[in-house]
Amino acid sequence: MTFAIEGVRPTPAVAVDYAGGAVFFDTPDTLLYERQIRNIAMAMGGMVFTAEHPMTAEEARRAIVPGTISFALQVGQTLGANYGNAKHVEAPLKTLFERSDYGVLKHLYSGKIVDINRKVVGGFDVGEAIIESVGNDRPPLTLSIKNEFLVATIGDKVVASVPDLITMVDHETSSPINSERVHYGQRVTVFGIGCPPHYRTARALQVVAPRAFGFKFDYQPIETL
Repeated sequence: MTFAIEGVRPTPAVAVDYAGGAVFFDTPDTLLYERQIRNIAMAMGGMVFTAEHPMTAEEARRAIVPGTISFALQVGQTLGANYGNAKHVEAPLKTLFERSDYGVLKHLYSGKIVDINRKVVGGFDVGEAIIESVGNDRPPLTLSIKNEFLVATIGDKVVASVPDLITMVDHETSSPINSERVHYGQRVTVFGIGCPPHYRTARALQVVAPRAFGFKFDYQPIETL
């Protein structure tokens, strides 16, 4: 998150479970807080709601990506106004993203989920999904997962990676599909989207580049791939 990258303390924070139970946190270290919150989340039924990263107005101006809520509404409105399959919404989405802090949107792949494996490791949903093209002999696309889609490869070529966004949608309805809801047989389209400038600084790349997640290659912006 940009808050942590910009040095905003994660606590005081509180986590609440589905039954109303609450846990209070007070630690200045973001990595320690993340370990604690994930362990608590597993102990409290697998999901918690949190209030965290309290900050001053000065910290907020430095740490937030401006306009995110407004832009999220615009994305929803664009999808609603252009309801249909992924090919139908691609052009209006490209136009919307080009005018934003995110920039380029690329169509990476369309096909069917032919393999998905996941397991929970340290509170993270870790695994891999493989998508095969329908109707041609294009090599499959492989998505590496750690709660989010981290890296997309076709054959041995990386076509998108963190910190840029890899977004999966249902091919027929354009409804978004997060990593937890991927299952065998789905027809999907995968888009790659540039990330905001906050994530491309040298400081940010220390914790959000592919090597920070254990991959053996450097980050390359999606618009250059």
